[in-house]
Amino acid sequence: MHLILEDADSNDNKIECRHCHWQGIASGLKKGDYFLLSNMTEVFCPHCNKYLGFIQHDFPEEQISS
Repeated sequence: MHLILEDADSNDNKIECRHCHWQGIASGLKKGDYFLLSNMTEVFCPHCNKYLGFIQHDFPEEQISS
C-alpha cells in the first residue's frame, strides 16, 4: 500500500518504512520526482531508498477557480 500524504499535514506525520522499518517524521523523507499534471511528489525512505508513496500538493486557488 502506498503512503499518501497531504501537503498541509505532511511534515509532522510519523512514518515507518514498510521495507526496512525506519521510523521518523514525514519531513525526513527523501523527495523524488514531481509530477505536474497530478501535482504530486514521490517520497522514498531516507534509509533504504525504497519507494513509499507520494505527497499530494494543494492546487493554487487560481487553478481551482479557472
